[in-house]
Amino acid sequence: MLKRSVFLSLSLLVLIGGCSQQAAVLPKPEGSNAFQSASVLLVEDTGEQLQASPIDPVTLQNLPGDTALRLGHHYSYAASPDSKRLAFVIWPTGEGQENGELHLIDTTTWLDAKMDGISLTDASQLCFHHDGSQLFWVEPASRSYPAAFRLTRYDLEKKRASSIVDFPESFIPTQLRLMPGGREMAVYGEWDSRREQMLEAPELFSVDLETNQVRARLSLDGMDIQEGSDSIFHTLSPGLAWDLQRKRLYIAHADEEKLTVVNLDTFAIEKQAEIRPARSVFGKLFGWLVPAAQAKLAAGTQMRAELSADGAFLYVTGVRRELHNQASDVVISESPLGLRVIATSDASEVERLPIPVDDVHLTPDGKYLLLTGAIRRQELGRPYQQPRGAGLYVYEAKAEHLKQLARLEPDSVVHVAGFTADSRYAYTTQRTESDKEVWNVVDLKDARVVTSRQSSRWFLDVVPLVR
Repeated sequence: MLKRSVFLSLSLLVLIGGCSQQAAVLPKPEGSNAFQSASVLLVEDTGEQLQASPIDPVTLQNLPGDTALRLGHHYSYAASPDSKRLAFVIWPTGEGQENGELHLIDTTTWLDAKMDGISLTDASQLCFHHDGSQLFWVEPASRSYPAAFRLTRYDLEKKRASSIVDFPESFIPTQLRLMPGGREMAVYGEWDSRREQMLEAPELFSVDLETNQVRARLSLDGMDIQEGSDSIFHTLSPGLAWDLQRKRLYIAHADEEKLTVVNLDTFAIEKQAEIRPARSVFGKLFGWLVPAAQAKLAAGTQMRAELSADGAFLYVTGVRRELHNQASDVVISESPLGLRVIATSDASEVERLPIPVDDVHLTPDGKYLLLTGAIRRQELGRPYQQPRGAGLYVYEAKAEHLKQLARLEPDSVVHVAGFTADSRYAYTTQRTESDKEVWNVVDLKDARVVTSRQSSRWFLDVVPLVR
């Protein structure tokens, strides 16, 4: 997760030299260690750099003491599964994405260990091993074009980074998933759209972490990610939902009404089926958002998906981006696609919600579904037009039938940032008209906002220690 810098479609990392450890103990507050019981950090802009402090997870108020982590100009981070370790990639300045520092932090002692000899340029796909002993990321194998990327591991005990595998030229890894057992890494990626073979299908790699070799490679044929143009507005991004417990990957296509199911054990396509819509009086209300005649989605479609806790249903949404020529003006529009509930067993659609949402988040326990979205329209060369937000929809996820509990912050553009470990609270963020960041704590049981905190400057971030 990259914080503070502009959104990037591709993250890079450059490893220089060997690794050594330079450690510094963070100052402890008098009387108590505020970090010791912290489960959430608050990152604020001090005017010179970003700084993280422990806060109460519900009130968002700073805990006693002066303890703080210095996070430079911007950062990326990962938390180990047991929350005992944090890995921060910290860029000290805003002059490009180079010279990033790798910091490993023990949350039991709050020892901040800077890894010398490592220079990072956009750490990508940062994640820990299940036991917290290793850290993984994606980095470029060289600075030449077309780029080739590699999977790299950092051994926390040996304090050493090493290459695992190199991927083919122009293949861009975008998602990593460590399989149960911790011996294999599933890697999903797409091909660089700037190359001539830009219509090539996405691919899935299975990397053996013990032999440092590619165990299997699967081309996801029948799934387009481009529609004959290198324009960003013609990029198609499918929605992926990983079921690691049952070793399945579900992919909602962005180019057509289709669902692909990959068996991650045999590493083969198990099923590729047309999504069968449930047309009813309720379903027809969906027509104002996504007309039934447009079963084949337009270019510029980005899908998102979440899987129910029992693996029986997919919650699929997305956004359609389009370019329009109106007289002498060029208009960019973004239209939310609403929510569809799809049975994983036969790809049948069991429910539609005709609401203007394009993002979906499921709580860790699978009990609550949070939906957000916005309608955007911008004429190039004209003053910025504020998007029309949908607010935050809170649903109780009961089997295939969803029960709406609340719609909060209507007309606001809301983003869901994460949840507490017990799934009781959600963290959301939005910006004010004066461009200040506002963070909310939403009590999902009571479906209401219980706490808000506004940034004193332009940047504010909440970092849960449980990812």
